[in-house]
Amino acid sequence: GHFASRLHHRSDLRRLERSLVRAEKLATIGVLSAGIAHEIGTPLGIISGRAEQLLTRVPEGEAGDAMRKGLSSILGQVDKVSMTIRQLLDFARVYIARR
Repeated sequence: GHFASRLHHRSDLRRLERSLVRAEKLATIGVLSAGIAHEIGTPLGIISGRAEQLLTRVPEGEAGDAMRKGLSSILGQVDKVSMTIRQLLDFARVYIARR
């Protein structure tokens, strides 16, 4: 009786400890994802805004073709990275929600 009760209590404690460790890991994933998104997202927003601003100043016609193409390429790459960040955050949210 008493021995079996102590063994059961210990296994409950171990299970609880594993759950706490898992919860801490998931919280860390969420915090890291949000931090990364913020640290990368802010400069990306500035890059994107400046590229769009420059696009409005590009001369019309062939004279501005190369610059327009380059700025459009920058905006396209910024969009790719932004989408990757959104996917990372979505993955972290789904992963945490499932646990």
